[in-house]
Amino acid sequence: GGSDGAVVARGEPCQLGIDEAGRGPVLGPLVYGCCWAPLSQRKLLDKSAFDDSKKLTPAARAELFDGIQQCAASGDSGGGGSSS
Repeated sequence: GGSDGAVVARGEPCQLGIDEAGRGPVLGPLVYGCCWAPLSQRKLLDKSAFDDSKKLTPAARAELFDGIQQCAASGDSGGGGSSS
């Protein structure tokens, strides 16, 4: 079982990021997402300012999303996002 991505970080400590979108069960639908990354990618993630998606501009959010999709499609464990 498990995803192919788990093989990339096998034996390497990882960190998880969890975020939600929506208003919650009382006010409407709520969706959660989870993403993992090897701790070896910590500096890249810190530089990418992933800590709060609400702080990102729409352009920065789109760029990071594209990078994540490219990494996911290729099976790569790092490199999503801008270096600026």
